[in-house]
Amino acid sequence: MSKLKADQFQKICFVRTGGPGDANAFERGLRLCQRTNAELSIVGVAEVPPAGILQLLASCGVSADVTSSTSDQTLAVEQLVEMARQQGVQATGEILQGSDALQVIRKIQQEGHDLLIKAAQPSTTIRHMIFGHADFQLVRKCPCPVWIEKPSGAASYDRILAAVDPAPFQDEFDFDPQREELNTSILQMAVMLAQLENAVLHVVHVWNFALEGPLQSRADFTAQRVAEVGNSFKKQHEQALSDLLEPFMPHISRVHLLKGQASDEISRLAVRENMDVVVMGTMCRTGIAGWLIGNTAETVLNQIESSVVALKPSGFVSSVRVD
Repeated sequence: MSKLKADQFQKICFVRTGGPGDANAFERGLRLCQRTNAELSIVGVAEVPPAGILQLLASCGVSADVTSSTSDQTLAVEQLVEMARQQGVQATGEILQGSDALQVIRKIQQEGHDLLIKAAQPSTTIRHMIFGHADFQLVRKCPCPVWIEKPSGAASYDRILAAVDPAPFQDEFDFDPQREELNTSILQMAVMLAQLENAVLHVVHVWNFALEGPLQSRADFTAQRVAEVGNSFKKQHEQALSDLLEPFMPHISRVHLLKGQASDEISRLAVRENMDVVVMGTMCRTGIAGWLIGNTAETVLNQIESSVVALKPSGFVSSVRVD
């Protein structure tokens, strides 16, 4: 993949949050549309309070109008649509009513968008998280890639990290084509963003030597033998990573092969190397649509302040139903 494909994206959805990160997220969406000739859907969400709250307000003599931001959202979305059109992007606007994550996901499902871009909404929980509840819902359940832009994000990215997970010990019975395809999609997306932002691209794979503890407890295994087995495992992961990256190496500045728990090591690396964005995948647990396998992606989202682009495997089915 040497350049952005004109048909990489055809329909991109930008969700306006009204927060400080909107400007950067909107600008990235515009640039991507300009480079790929994609259409841009600009969405505002006017949350509707539950019926019980509306009834309580009414009993207190408070008009339900005070809880609605529809008019403000409409004006803001119309202005963004006009800005996009002035820059040569085919754009439409829409105000959705209800829960922001659910309504956005339903729109994505109905209209077949290729990418969702929005600014992060900080959580209101005691534990600080850069990503709010609605963002996690989108990452878990939205069928298309989700690009969450941090509020303090720079106008342009300098450093991009792609997190991949090749599986060197799969045999013909274990082979998972979804996993292999997802790894390739992550790299394609990361290369594309690096080209778009003129950024350097790093790639990370985290391997885990789960047998290390059991082997260390065996009397017939010295520390040296355990280390030799661990080194053999590492070499297998190294070769699998090399095979995966071979077509992409002209675009990659640095490769990181780390040992440990994936969520912890990816998070530490993102902070240590001052990454602007992390591109990673989410995997659906068998029989549980919309959830992440091993919670690696969700844990990383909790721990980093970088922007994130999260991709789903092919065949992903959202648990959100279209009415």
